[in-house]
Amino acid sequence: MDLDELRSKYRREFVATDYPDLVSAHSFLRHFHQRELHSIFESLPQRKRSLLDVGCGPTTYNVFPATKRVQDV
Repeated sequence: MDLDELRSKYRREFVATDYPDLVSAHSFLRHFHQRELHSIFESLPQRKRSLLDVGCGPTTYNVFPATKRVQDV
């Protein structure tokens, strides 16, 4: 699937109003994910690195905890 096809599929099929319910229904995954990110970010040397986030989704809350440990996100 090329970029244009992916973009078209996303626009056709993504329902923004359903997103909060989907996230709430899978909150256990979000908690697991947040614990893992916390562990990863805590293992970084204090203020020594940059972090490249790829595919953080429609929100950026996943990378906010990293700002205490990295200089650039």
